[in-house]
Amino acid sequence: MKKFLMMGMAVALMTACEHPMIDAGVGDTAVVTFSVQGSGFSSFTRSVGIAESDMTDLWVFDYLDGELVRQVVQHAGDDGFGVVSLPLEYGSHVLCFVASRGTSPSLDVSNGVISWESPRDTYWQKKSVTVSSGVAGEQSVTLQRVATRLRLTVTDEVPDGLSKVDVKLSKCYCGLDWQTGLAELEQERTTTISVPSSYAGTAGDLVMSVFSISDSFEWTADVEITGMDGSGGVMGYAAIAGAPFVANRTSEYSGRLFTSNTQAGILLDDEWASSFVGTW
Repeated sequence: MKKFLMMGMAVALMTACEHPMIDAGVGDTAVVTFSVQGSGFSSFTRSVGIAESDMTDLWVFDYLDGELVRQVVQHAGDDGFGVVSLPLEYGSHVLCFVASRGTSPSLDVSNGVISWESPRDTYWQKKSVTVSSGVAGEQSVTLQRVATRLRLTVTDEVPDGLSKVDVKLSKCYCGLDWQTGLAELEQERTTTISVPSSYAGTAGDLVMSVFSISDSFEWTADVEITGMDGSGGVMGYAAIAGAPFVANRTSEYSGRLFTSNTQAGILLDDEWASSFVGTW
């Protein structure tokens, strides 16, 4: 069975539905409860050999008449994670939702940006809700993926002594504007992926993934892949010029890392909208 070695997670597209239950409030306030649901939020099928986590953080931003009046963040492990109750004043609200599997999130309120130390699968949506006396009902909103994924398959045999692989992207986005859903914080980024010794001698089993936040228009980045031993000595190197990325799409590349001959390959990915497939 193919092994997967990932910096991020390869999961089915999450369909997250919030069901606001709007009850008449006391005075000029009503309580709106959003219960986030979907196969990708609290559980999903784990790949062989991977200690994957579920959603790590959930954010809700409440704007009333264009002004940010409250923000709520939940982290995995919090009581009631995935259920958010908000006392909303009567009026027209715009709610921005963000759910992510990223690590070490931080919030920049002045710029309206959430950033992650390591971006991973991330979802976003904006929802308008009008709260008034006597309103009661159920509404829903679907969060859309705003992450892109690079997946690399090494097709030649992994040599003894391989300790890690560095994947360097000339461009990566680690932040998200929560009002627009657009990618922020462009940077050059290197991800170091540890390779267990059990991969030695296998061919086609070493599959690595990295994520970036992305807009809905295509952009490109150069990629360098370097395999190293425990002392940092280079054991293999490959480069990809102008790999294309776009939100909700995997860019899949396969090829030899430890020998010079290139080999074409295709990996089917039926969990994402579509894939870009190429060789290095």
